[in-house]
Amino acid sequence: MSSPFSSLIVPVYNTQEYIARCLKSCMGQIFKDIEIIVVDDRGNDDAIKIAQRFAKQDKRIRIIHNPKNLGLFHTRIIGERHARGKYILHVDSDDYIGNETCSLLHREILKYQTIKKKGGGM
Repeated sequence: MSSPFSSLIVPVYNTQEYIARCLKSCMGQIFKDIEIIVVDDRGNDDAIKIAQRFAKQDKRIRIIHNPKNLGLFHTRIIGERHARGKYILHVDSDDYIGNETCSLLHREILKYQTIKKKGGGM
C-alpha cells in the first residue's frame, strides 16, 4: 500500500452531534490521495460508533483507540504517530472542512517545492 499525500487527523471525544458532518467533509475532498485517522479519546457518547459506520463505507478511514482519555494534545500526537501521509492536517471532530481544502494544500506545497528547486525561498 502506497503512502497517501496527506493524513487528516480527527481526535474524537464526545462529539456525536458533529462527527458525521466532520467525516463527510473529510471524505468529500476533491483531492482523494488522503487518509483519515480518527482517534478515539474514550468519550462517553456514540461518536465513535458513528465513526465506525463511516469507516465501513470508506477504506481511507482508520480508527485508533486510546487506552484511556488522554486529552486533545496527546490524542493528536497519537494520530500523528499512526499517520502514513507525508503531510498532516488536523481537523477537530466538531468542525468541518471545505471540499477543496486538501487540493489547495497540495497545490500550495507543489508551488513551494517548485520555488525551492529554482533556488528561491519563502
